[in-house]
Amino acid sequence: MKIDKGVPMPSQRAGILSAVLARMEAGDSILIPDYDEVNRLATTARYRGVRITRQRQLDGTYRVWRL
Repeated sequence: MKIDKGVPMPSQRAGILSAVLARMEAGDSILIPDYDEVNRLATTARYRGVRITRQRQLDGTYRVWRL
């Protein structure tokens, strides 16, 4: 088994997404350019018991609302 050195750790995106959800109030929305990021936000919201809805915009980005 090969050991790799100097490979940076991934960022703590779940912590950032949790902070965003905590600051949002019902009816607030955010624009997210990447579908994978939308899925991570949805997973974080489900884990925290926060209800959201999302919709793809005409320009290919996604808008997520806190319910």
